[in-house]
Amino acid sequence: MHRCQTTGKGQRGRRRKLAREWVRVAVDPISNGGLAQLLVLLVPERPPTGTPGGDPPDPRMEDELSATREHLQALVEEMAPTNEEMQALNEEVQASNEELQAANEELEAANEELQATNQELISLNEELNLKTRELGELTAEYSHLYDALEFPSLVFDAGLRLLRFNAPAARRFELRPSTRHLPLLRIPSLAAEAAFESTLHQALESGDTQETQISRDGRQLRLTITPGHDNTRQTRVLVATLVDITDITQALAKLSVSQMQLSALMERTRMIFAMKAPDGNYTYANPRFLEYFGLQDDYLGKSDFQLLPPALAADLWSLDVGALRERSTLQGEHSFVTNQGRRYLKSSHQPLFDPSGRLAAFLVEAEDITENRRAEEQLRITAQVFNQAGEAIVVTNSSGIMQTVNQAFSTITGYSRAEATGQPISLLRSGRHGPEFYRLLWQSLTQDGCWQGEIWNRRKNGEIYPEWLTINRIDNGEGQPEHYVAVFSDISQIKDSQQKAEYLATHDALTGLPNRTLFHDHLRHALAMARRKKTRIALLFIDLDNFKTINDTLGHDVGDDILKQASERLQGLVRDGDTVARLGGDEFTAILPDCNMEGADRVARRIVDELSASFEVSERRLFVSASIGIAFYPDDGTDSAELIKKADSAMYRAKELGRNRVEFFKPELHVRLLRQATLERALREALRARRMKLVFQPKYALTGHRRLLGAEALLRWNDPELGSVSPGDFIPVAESCGLITEVDLLVRDLLIEQLTNWRKLGLTPPPIALNASPRSIREPGFAPELLGRMAEASLPPELLRLEITESALLDSSSTHVLSNLECLDQAGIRIAVDDFGTGYSSLSYLKRLPIDELKIDKSFVDGLGQDKEDEAITRAVLGLAEALDLTTIAEGIESARQLDWLVRHGCKLGQGFYLCKPLSAEAFEDQIARLNPVTPS
Repeated sequence: MHRCQTTGKGQRGRRRKLAREWVRVAVDPISNGGLAQLLVLLVPERPPTGTPGGDPPDPRMEDELSATREHLQALVEEMAPTNEEMQALNEEVQASNEELQAANEELEAANEELQATNQELISLNEELNLKTRELGELTAEYSHLYDALEFPSLVFDAGLRLLRFNAPAARRFELRPSTRHLPLLRIPSLAAEAAFESTLHQALESGDTQETQISRDGRQLRLTITPGHDNTRQTRVLVATLVDITDITQALAKLSVSQMQLSALMERTRMIFAMKAPDGNYTYANPRFLEYFGLQDDYLGKSDFQLLPPALAADLWSLDVGALRERSTLQGEHSFVTNQGRRYLKSSHQPLFDPSGRLAAFLVEAEDITENRRAEEQLRITAQVFNQAGEAIVVTNSSGIMQTVNQAFSTITGYSRAEATGQPISLLRSGRHGPEFYRLLWQSLTQDGCWQGEIWNRRKNGEIYPEWLTINRIDNGEGQPEHYVAVFSDISQIKDSQQKAEYLATHDALTGLPNRTLFHDHLRHALAMARRKKTRIALLFIDLDNFKTINDTLGHDVGDDILKQASERLQGLVRDGDTVARLGGDEFTAILPDCNMEGADRVARRIVDELSASFEVSERRLFVSASIGIAFYPDDGTDSAELIKKADSAMYRAKELGRNRVEFFKPELHVRLLRQATLERALREALRARRMKLVFQPKYALTGHRRLLGAEALLRWNDPELGSVSPGDFIPVAESCGLITEVDLLVRDLLIEQLTNWRKLGLTPPPIALNASPRSIREPGFAPELLGRMAEASLPPELLRLEITESALLDSSSTHVLSNLECLDQAGIRIAVDDFGTGYSSLSYLKRLPIDELKIDKSFVDGLGQDKEDEAITRAVLGLAEALDLTTIAEGIESARQLDWLVRHGCKLGQGFYLCKPLSAEAFEDQIARLNPVTPS
């Protein structure tokens, strides 16, 4: 059949025995309507007759033929184009073998019968000759087929000698007939191929087929070595074939690249893609599909209803069925809810059919259109915003012709949309701005694409109004201006509010006087003018005396009324060019330009006199006075800061000297200011380095045996540069510069540490009094922090007393003062009022607040036994304490006379130098040890 297809001519096979009949295969080409076909016939033949003579078959030739047949069988199986032909040849070879076997059997029978009949021998010889001829024909056919192969084939014996080769091998390796039976290494073209020898050896050693791939002349070749075995499984020959697989390799590489690209596309595309079997179960889904629906890799073989929300699954399956019914692609949009909110999906469904027209699969492509939906919604909202925006919006073309406006535009300008559309934007110009203004506006639009600022425009009724305008340029695809969008709002009210805000930013809201900011501006301006004109300036600092008392007792409304009346009196006492300002609280200033000492003194004394007059507030006559400090430029200072500091210092000096008076700044005040600044710096450093320590002034029982009942913790400061600094010096500095709370915290921590150390030594100290400033007691967290620190140190509350001054109680209306005192009282800490009677004493706070002790101030104790007024005040305090069931403590006892008076009048406790001076921690520790024996902690 192969020869018939190759030559196009009829072919006849040799005679073969089929069952008991002999037949011959005939193959003829025929044409049927232009379609080439082969006609195969089995033609009956006469049985063969014996032929005398002939040579017996060569066993070596038969072995080699057998190996060649096995090798060719392997080649036929590998070669798809010649597979059927090779199968037919193998069948023929098998038939020949069977025939040879039959011939051998017949020959043996003939030999046995030779004795019987010579005629049978002749017949067998003829048959043997016939078989020999057939074998020669078969060998010729195999040789033809061997040379007809398109790839080189070579046969080696076990010694790697070349036995034979086909025509392609001769052409590729330039082999000649004389090359046969030469060893491999003596054939240059083959020896040059290192893979030949190594692969031949591998096949020889293993007895199995070996393959390798080699490159030659830019082509990829596959070398196959197939061993041929004899009946003892010994390798007799090695058949080598060299097949050019370049095209196959390149095709596979292209296929691999194509598959890789397709895989990468499916992996990285943002499209949602999946494939389903005809039954609706998924066979493939790309990563985007799994990510979008939150699925895992176990989706295979599952349907939409097993993987997706029911409503979405029903929609998708319905589209699959519809696409199958219409045999076309269908699209749909879906809405469903996920953990991230509502999503919108657009899907495309396409059925795939096999060549027979049966459904093979469903292809599903989808994309998330949530953002598109949101953009559409945003556009709808934008349109609504445009129409309902509170700001006016107008869109013009590149020439400034209005194309559309919103309702706010009509509301602000008075022009309706119909009236404005098609008109130039210059319709709104007010005429207030010159050409330069509009040149800069257009320059900004050209360079930056936008302009923003304040502009004055004209309404339809002719009214000119201010507006805040923002213009943005919108370019086309070529970068040329296409539209301008202007957004503006009427800022008439804002301008009015701005003017009011500017006024409030520079003026005191209560009195209408310039505030601190404007005062500084006026002072700097006055100084600049004075330098230029070489004149003097008087700066007055005015503080109202006793104002705080009225404000705290009668209320802020009364205080505010006094401040307004005082400001009116001050403005009436100065010249038109002078400045009166309120710095805050009850502090006022006056700047008197071009003023000498006599003029300043005259104005200041008029102020003192005027402010000393009564104030009528809510049908009450109230009185305050004024303390005034005066400093001059350039005598006392050349800049505003220095001048303010010295006027302030002079004012405080006026208060110290009795108030209701005028004081000029003197050089000694400057020295005092320097000392105060030095003390402040040193105090800050002392607090940082904890250079202060506590001493303890014992408190004794004044009746009976003078037992140690407690002590007061006092702070002492010994500075390495300033030496010993008195509390009377550094406490006022701490209060004025805001360090008093840090001082209180340091005293608290030092006292808690000391009490803890004594308890660790096994001592039981008596209650120790801790002084707290008014500022600290007003802090909201004062009591909780103190109790927290004591709890951390495991100190019982009864070890601590708290002493506060009357000034702290003046603000007892503050919830913080009251809550702090109540918190400490509930915890078991007794509270004492220090320096009672020296300030604004009120029986109301003694009744309302949790007070346990009253301390009689040293100023009253000093006169006991000789001053009737001090004795009367002290008796009153003792009587008050007894009536309210409060304990009294006299402080500052420095003589027997004072002590005797106190004992006679029933004072229970006392402290002072006469009883015991303040002791160091070590010395007080000895007193504690004598008071009670040491017990191991």
